[in-house]
Amino acid sequence: MAFKNRSGIKDIKINFNLSKLEKRLRKNANFLITKPIKQKLYKSIAKNAKNNIKNSRFSGNKINVNWDTMTGTKTLDLRDSTKYIRKWRGNRETPPLIETGKLLNSIKATKTGIEMEDYGQHHLDGYKIKANKFTKKWNIKAGTNVPARNFLQVRYQDLDVKTTQAESATIVRTINDIMKQPNKTIGR
Repeated sequence: MAFKNRSGIKDIKINFNLSKLEKRLRKNANFLITKPIKQKLYKSIAKNAKNNIKNSRFSGNKINVNWDTMTGTKTLDLRDSTKYIRKWRGNRETPPLIETGKLLNSIKATKTGIEMEDYGQHHLDGYKIKANKFTKKWNIKAGTNVPARNFLQVRYQDLDVKTTQAESATIVRTINDIMKQPNKTIGR
């Protein structure tokens, strides 16, 4: 059984090729993110990182579930020794990553990325406690793992980045330029 064209359409002209865009995206998925958009992303990530620290939202933070009441709460995931040392220093015991506020206040967006106190990287990666005078004084076992707490982890829906009309137009123009090809007729 042959297909009968009842639409009246005799041919279709195609002037774009999606495979060119696909190749470009496979080569560099971020090629549409311009410098101004990157700077907006960095600001949003820094803002979200601060909120993650304030609200103890980061990977490595366990959740306790009370199965009788079916409720869950985040554990603060600090060892008693850490709480004791903080209390002894005159600082608050909880939450993780906020003792003095130095790390929290140091998180800033720059033109090229996110800037923070150097020791923030230890929290992002996790680390082992090293033996020194402090650990000996407080009887802290060297080699103990401190879990990574990725406070830079941001969900896509939490990013607050708005593009201007000009930025959006540039993105659309770039996509159109990549996909453009001479007219190709189908159906003749």
